Amino acid sequence: MDYAFNDRDLRVKKDVSDLRMDPLFWRRVLGKPIFSQVIEFIHPQQFRRCVARYHGNYKVKAFSCWDQFLCMAFAQLTFRESLRDIEDCLAARSDQLYHLGFRSRVCRSTLADANEVRDWRIYADLAALLIKRARRLYSGQEIDVELQQSVYALELDSTTIDLCLNLFPWARFRFTKAAIKLHTLLDLRGPIPSFIAITDSCPIRVFAPAAAGSKRSHRSAALINPAP
Repeated sequence: MDYAFNDRDLRVKKDVSDLRMDPLFWRRVLGKPIFSQVIEFIHPQQFRRCVARYHGNYKVKAFSCWDQFLCMAFAQLTFRESLRDIEDCLAARSDQLYHLGFRSRVCRSTLADANEVRDWRIYADLAALLIKRARRLYSGQEIDVELQQSVYALELDSTTIDLCLNLFPWARFRFTKAAIKLHTLLDLRGPIPSFIAITDSCPIRVFAPAAAGSKRSHRSAALINPAP
């Protein structure tokens, strides 16, 4: 595991070798892992509200939604390629799991069951909260066009994410291949996604949620639309 420390420690001391004799320096260097510092940006109460909204931990005795989220976030940040890869990598440093935030043992079968039955809207709502927070941080960023309003760019050529056809038969893309498409509306101040639609590989006519009384597209879509 990698550890981070404050660059201010290096500016105070002219000779880096003197840092080895400073116990306060080593206390900061051997502090929280970088993964834990990244996860701290997620407010625990906001995550619990997302879970409670969709009853994510209903009748769950072990491996909560938080543990599932930590597993998938760790897999994304460390480029894991399979459930077995996630399990093996975390098991290799089992003594550090508690400090990373895990409260349950990670097994690929348990993680697979959680990914199958847990409501995806929990993490969609969490993503919307994080996007909303990030947009506030970049709201004052200057862009080449002098406009006071928000400027958006719609990614017309959507990103195609390959899937296994045996596991996702509903997402047939070609005869032997499955895929979904990620449609993104970017706020050019950042740039940060302000709207995301995840659909199957067939084209759809409507990306945004339909207004009351309007016609909806016949294709299903998973929508992430944080409030401005």
